[in-house]
Formats: sequence, C-alpha cells, structure tokens
Amino acid sequence: VVPLFSGLFGVAPAPKSSLMALVANAGPLHWNRASALASAAVTSVLGLITVWYLRRQCTLLLPVKRRCTDKEVLAEAEEVRRRYCLSEAGGFLPNDCLDRLPAEFDAWEAIASDLPRLNASKALAARVEALPVLKLGHHRSKEVLQRAYVLLGSLVHSYVHRHEVPWHCLEAGAVAETDGRSSCRKVPKALAEPWLEVCQLLRAPPVLTAAATDLWNWRKKDAALGFDPGNLEQRISLTGTSSERVFHMVPCAMQAAASEVVPKIFLADRLIVGKRQEELALLLLEVADVLGSFKNIFAQIPKGVDPDVFYDIYRPLLNGFHPSGVIMEVATAPDNVPDLKLESGGLMNQCKGPSAGQSSVILMLDIFLSVSHLKAGAAFQDEMLMYMPAEHRQMLLDFSARWQAVGGIPEFVRKCQAVEDVDELSQAYNECVAALTELRRFHLATVRRYLMRTAKGTGATTWRMLLQDMLDATQAALLR
Repeated sequence: VVPLFSGLFGVAPAPKSSLMALVANAGPLHWNRASALASAAVTSVLGLITVWYLRRQCTLLLPVKRRCTDKEVLAEAEEVRRRYCLSEAGGFLPNDCLDRLPAEFDAWEAIASDLPRLNASKALAARVEALPVLKLGHHRSKEVLQRAYVLLGSLVHSYVHRHEVPWHCLEAGAVAETDGRSSCRKVPKALAEPWLEVCQLLRAPPVLTAAATDLWNWRKKDAALGFDPGNLEQRISLTGTSSERVFHMVPCAMQAAASEVVPKIFLADRLIVGKRQEELALLLLEVADVLGSFKNIFAQIPKGVDPDVFYDIYRPLLNGFHPSGVIMEVATAPDNVPDLKLESGGLMNQCKGPSAGQSSVILMLDIFLSVSHLKAGAAFQDEMLMYMPAEHRQMLLDFSARWQAVGGIPEFVRKCQAVEDVDELSQAYNECVAALTELRRFHLATVRRYLMRTAKGTGATTWRMLLQDMLDATQAALLR
C-alpha cells in the first residue's frame, strides 16, 4: 500500500529494509511508537485521498468552455484580422501601443508626461501656447499616428475644458466650484494643425473618441499577464487619478475578452449558408460566455471609479465640442475629417465626445443578434459609427451587408423549423440575447450612479431614454 500511495502523491516511501527492521526489533515501547506512526500514516493517506477526490469533483463541476471550432471559419479568421487591423490577443485592440513618439516631437511628449500636474496647477495654457508648429513629416506609421492622436487629443481637451474643472475637489472635503470661466473656444495653431493632419491620415474625427481612450492608450504592468484591468494602465492620463484609469482600462479589457470571437462572428454567414446548425449554436454559446465575462469585467467600474471624481474632475475634460463648437486655428479644411466648417479665424469643430456607443464590438453584436433599435437608437448607432476607427467602421459595414444577405439567425431558425428540430439553436440564440440584455441592464444601472446629476452623457446623448430603449429592443429580440 505504501509504495502505491507514495507513487500516486509523489512521496518517497521508507526503504523496505528499515520497515522490516522496525517490526523485527519492536518491543512494547517500540511497538507503541510503530503503532502511532502507522496510525499517522493511515490518516495522512486518507487525507491525501480526500484532497484528490475533492479536486477531481471540482474539476468535473467546472463548466466546459463552449467554442465554435468550425474548420472553414477558423481557416478564414486570420485573413479577417489582417484585413480589418485586428490583433489575435486583443481583437479591436492593437498588438501594443507606442510608448513615445520620435524625438522630433519631444516638446509634445514633455507636456503629455506632466499633463495631470499641468492641468491641476493651471499651467497648461502657457506651455501649449509656447509650442512650435510641428509637422509629421515621414513619421506616418499606424503606431505613430495612433499615439499622436491620443496625445494631441488629450492636450486639446485639457486646453479647451481647463476652466470647467474644480481641481481642488481632489482634496478631502472640498466643494465642487470652478473658476467661473467657460471653456476656451479656440485651439491654437500649434495643436490644431498637427492634430488635424493626424485625423486626416487616420480618417478620424478631431475629438477624443472611445478608440483613443480605450483602444490606443494602454500598457500592461506585467507583460506576462493578461488583459485584466488591474494589470493595465494608461500611457497618457489627463488627471492622474485611479478613477480615470479604471474607467478606461475596464472597456479595454472587455475588448480583449472578445478577441477570439470577433472574427468568428464576422464569418458566421458561412454557418448559415452551409446549414451548420450545431456550429452556429456553439458560436452563440461562445458569444454568451464572452458577454458574461463582459459583465464581470464591467463590475469593476463601481468598485474602482469614484462617482464624484469622475463627474466633477474627469468628465468635464472628456466632453466634446458639441453644440457650441471650438475654432481650430488653421487656414484650410483637411479632407476626410468630418464635422468641420470653415469660418473666419479657422475651422469650427462641433464633434461629440467619447461614448460607450462607439464600441465596435457592441454594435457588431447587435447586428449579429438582429437587435432592431427604435429610430433614435438606430440614428445614434449610425452617428457613432463615424467615430470608430476607419478599418473597424468598414468591418461593421461589410459584416452588416453579409448578414443581411443571409437574413440573420431568427430568419434561419424559422426556415429550418419546417423540416428539422431547431430547439438547440433557438435556445442558444435566446441565451445569447439574454446575456446581452443583462449586460445592458447592468450598464444602465451603473450609468445611473455616475450621471444622476445630468441628462446628457459625454457623447451629447439624453442617456436615460436612449439606454432604456436599447435595453427594451434587445429583450424584444428573444425568440418566443
């Protein structure tokens, strides 16, 4: 018995000779000791058996990861990633974000690295107004453009909205009061010209978007660990607060959680055309599991974002320029940059600020599950599409066209019902819709906590009615 269990649990048994000697030489005293040792050994073995059994039972109780493994879908996934600038580990996130721009732009980087202090001390304006006008020149790689977009956008938002922030509220017991002045309505040439050049090359609007704050501004604290919000930090921060970090690194981690499933969703029309019900059901269950992880990750917002710090300190800086607008001090309007009007003194910029509605993965899920929003919700999503990265925007347009061509899952279920059993597919679809409904319900409850003092979000939307309508539309997509 001893060699059997010692081999099973990796414990070296006592040599046979020593055991035999113990028995042969045992007098009453030695026998009592041997008996005690034997009893202890039996107890230990029984304990090890119990631990092994419980571990085995726990392993059996763990849910099996549900995953679509359709060969055609997996074979084409890499091409989808290449075509639409997706990364294998991060999905809509890039593989990594540039830590610093080339040396020619050290003047920008010096301000960005000290931005929280410059903002709080109200010293930013003087530093910005002393900047030279820099050109991108030959520095036009995707990584450089994304870094420049985040950096210049952070400087512009800080410069424009600097009078709206009661920085003293970061001190304990302080009351939220601004210095009484409104936003600055003009962006100096040293920021306006290079930022619009970057926007033109990226085909992006001149405003901080969800892409800038959530996709292109992260780094891992430990490269060996995953995309947990606790392992992520911002490369550029406007306030230096943990509330700002958590507010953006949570959606960043959510994007990574969907990395594997995004190309599969794009290729799901293959499963309908091939009438591969089982694989389509598995894909739906995989998406449902991803939505469950979304909710778990999003639950870190209430734990890590202070409502007062967010509303009083950070939110004013996130606001866009709608409807009042700001003047960008440039002489000509660049191509491929929306929402700009040429006026005396420069270009009028009335772009809206970042919004959760600019998340490509959420809009993709709505299309995939045939969620039909009311007029206001549909119009909002169409508008937010223009605030997404150009490649991601094109991916959603292409996916929508592909999905419309096959009719979507509810129509596929109805067609199949006449000739075969579709219960598993229907149940998988409903589980997926229910998971998206629950995520939207949790999101609405969280937003209520942070925006109870206003009717509008940073994306200039009347958020209460809009989010409730979207929640209702998602629930209505369930198959009855």
